[in-house]
Parts: sequence; structure tokens; C-alpha cells
Amino acid sequence: MEIKLFWSESSGKTIPVCQTDVFSEDGTDILGCLLMDDGGLPEESTFKWVEEGLIRVSAVLSKSEDSQDWNRESWGAIISSTNVQVYSLLDKSCSVLLDINTFNTALQEWQGFIESKERTKEVKHVVSH
Repeated sequence: MEIKLFWSESSGKTIPVCQTDVFSEDGTDILGCLLMDDGGLPEESTFKWVEEGLIRVSAVLSKSEDSQDWNRESWGAIISSTNVQVYSLLDKSCSVLLDINTFNTALQEWQGFIESKERTKEVKHVVSH
């Protein structure tokens, strides 16, 4: 999996952008859509939401939970012991399956990126196998 993280200007605001190579059959960047699904809420809300996702992944990895659901406004994830199904809440046929460790890495990288105080024009590339 490859991830590109960068800051972009939109309507006078600097926003975080995540682009991945995790596509649905119709070409939608499903993982990018899930991570950027802020529902129009402020950054602090997104920080808490991503932290909650990491807590849920950790609970499954530590075997204290068999599975967890993690949803936002339009996108969600079903986290199980070996994989994570990322899907559209509006179109259940739009989904992909990821290895749980790959998903965990993506969440950790996204958290570190969006909480960073540096908002440079540089693109951060992440590769996970």
C-alpha cells in the first residue's frame, strides 16, 4: 500500500489530504475517503475520531475484542483479527479488504500527519507491505 499525505488550500483553509492506492472497483480511493471523512467538523473532532480508531484496532489486535466497528459520516470500517473491511455507508457494495496491520499503519501515519504542527507543501510518502 502506498499513501501520499500533504496539505492543500481549499476555500482559504489549509486541509490535510490523504491519497492511497486502495481503490474500489469503480476507482474510488476508499481508504483516503475514510481517513478524510471529517463530516465538516473541526480538526479537534477528527483528532479524537482517529484516536478512537487506533484504540479500536488496538483492542482487536490485543484480543480484548473480537471485532470493532469504526464509522464517521459517510465511510466506515469493520475491524477483525486479521483484516479490516473499509466501506461506504451510502453504498455497501463499495468496499475493500485490508490487512489489519496495514490499516493500523495507515491510521498511525494519518494521526501523526494531521496532528503535526508543520504544514509544509512537501508530500509525505508512506509505503506499507
